[in-house]
Amino acid sequence: MHIPDGFLDLSICVIMYLAALVFWAFAFRRAKQVLSDRQIPLMATLTAMFFAAQMMNYPIVGGTTAHLLGGPILAITLGPYSGLISTTIILLIQALFFGDGGNNNFWR
Repeated sequence: MHIPDGFLDLSICVIMYLAALVFWAFAFRRAKQVLSDRQIPLMATLTAMFFAAQMMNYPIVGGTTAHLLGGPILAITLGPYSGLISTTIILLIQALFFGDGGNNNFWR
């Protein structure tokens, strides 16, 4: 999300999305096996909480900003499969609804 638009070649993007599809398919399959009905509300609540926490930027030295890294915390709390799914949901919402990532020329 912090890479400007046009920085990566299309072939690199395609290869990385294909690799991500493999991990997503594996994560959804394993999450269905290991998640119980009681854990799904916890996953939804933590996803919403870390979405909100990651939207806040904090100024740091050098004139740039930083934000919370929710992915590792979600993976530790929920497990790697649910953590990957939650982080993907967060990044999709940030990119599609808030225009985070790149230089935001996609919709213009």
